[in-house]
Amino acid sequence: MHAAVVALSEPHEAVFADHMTRTFGVEWEPRDIGRDRNPAWAISTVPEELVQEFSTRARHIDAEKNRLIAEYVAKHGRQPSTATVIKLRAQAKPP
Repeated sequence: MHAAVVALSEPHEAVFADHMTRTFGVEWEPRDIGRDRNPAWAISTVPEELVQEFSTRARHIDAEKNRLIAEYVAKHGRQPSTATVIKLRAQAKPP
């Protein structure tokens, strides 16, 4: 089920963005959302400071990712690869 949700999220986001553009005339830009993540499309007129202020979910996920990285280092005695960090972040769940 998770794979289906992930597969459907991209077309859903595209339809939503198209609707927002037609309805409100918003413009979009790719935004860097972290070292271990792919850029995401965001409304270009929303300042990054405002996005960060309301991104508590992302902060919780990053904190959990950091905890999982620390566990990995303790278990393996080395930092995880970039691919492993991405997998650990995917496992991180906000409280």
